[in-house]
Amino acid sequence: MTDNFGITSWGLALVLLLAAAALAALWRLCPKSFNRWLASLCSMLVQMGVMGAWLVWIWQTRSWIVAALWLLFMAAAGAVSECRRTRLRLSIAALPLTGGLFLPLAVSALFLSLIVAAGKGTFAVTWVVPVAGLLLLEVQKVCCRGVESYYQALRDKEQLYQLLTGNGASHREAVMPFVRMALESGFEGFFARLQRVGLLAAPAFVYGLVTGGTAPLAAAGLFVIAALMWIPVSLLSVVLTLWLADRLSFDAQSCLRSVFKG
Repeated sequence: MTDNFGITSWGLALVLLLAAAALAALWRLCPKSFNRWLASLCSMLVQMGVMGAWLVWIWQTRSWIVAALWLLFMAAAGAVSECRRTRLRLSIAALPLTGGLFLPLAVSALFLSLIVAAGKGTFAVTWVVPVAGLLLLEVQKVCCRGVESYYQALRDKEQLYQLLTGNGASHREAVMPFVRMALESGFEGFFARLQRVGLLAAPAFVYGLVTGGTAPLAAAGLFVIAALMWIPVSLLSVVLTLWLADRLSFDAQSCLRSVFKG
């Protein structure tokens, strides 16, 4: 049994009125920061509008191509956002981050969707969207934090890399200490965050599946499986991103290029 939700005109008007009142209060109290906050709000509304239209498109077409494009768009948007936050050069980090997020998420979402199909006897592309969205919550954090730490360690301890290669170590052997640093940084606090994210995301995820016709126990089990998948997917995402970025990060003489802006 599914519930049908609707938005009344008076309810929408009330929400808009409350939001306008809050914005007016912020404008009076914090005028210096208000323009920046307003720009962020407008950007969020545009993003939500585009995302909502895309999700409606996926549900209407049930197309694998549309779903794959949505996941690729999410990975690319996350990669560009993190490059701007960390000041990593887009020419070096954007494509590896996009690939490192997209490929593991696509494979894991497909795998989890097949598990659902085995239990329901049917397989729908619409299962990929909530599963991939749930995984992206934490995978992007781990991957981007690990990659940022990797490049910072290489930049600050480049002499260690040169010492290792100068003493006969291969490039792969020389970067392994920095890969370990990236994994340690990326997974720092991961399991504590996993618990908090699970508490926040579980009700919405499970309720969404139940309203879609899944049995409550099966929906809870799928969430547990998806949460456990955060661990291997996050690990694979970091390693794959660093592997893809390796050729772009070093020149022909095995010297680290300028990976940070400024």
